[in-house]
Amino acid sequence: MPKTNVLLLGAGFIADIHMECYHRFVPQAKVVGVFARNDQKAQAFAKRHGIPESYDDLHQAIATSGCDVVDICLPNFLHHQAVLEIMCAAYASARSGARIPLPFTPHAPKPIDHWLGY
Repeated sequence: MPKTNVLLLGAGFIADIHMECYHRFVPQAKVVGVFARNDQKAQAFAKRHGIPESYDDLHQAIATSGCDVVDICLPNFLHHQAVLEIMCAAYASARSGARIPLPFTPHAPKPIDHWLGY
């Protein structure tokens, strides 16, 4: 079975938990990159978990990581912007997906139905 390439957005506590879950329960997942706003934090997380790439630029991470799935491990107030970036990339390339943790965000200026076109 081919591996699914995963990009993690976030390098904190929740990202550590997601990495543990991938290792223990999702052997078909291959984490190919991690994004954090702080480059040193992203590099340290990547080194600690054996992830080949680290990014401090969200656009670059989504565009160049070769990911099939983006796993959002960011604080809730950052989910909205991340999902919009992912949706734009998915629309442009027809290859990216998003695992959107709930709540999607309490900080969206409009309901999610607006962004999805319903």
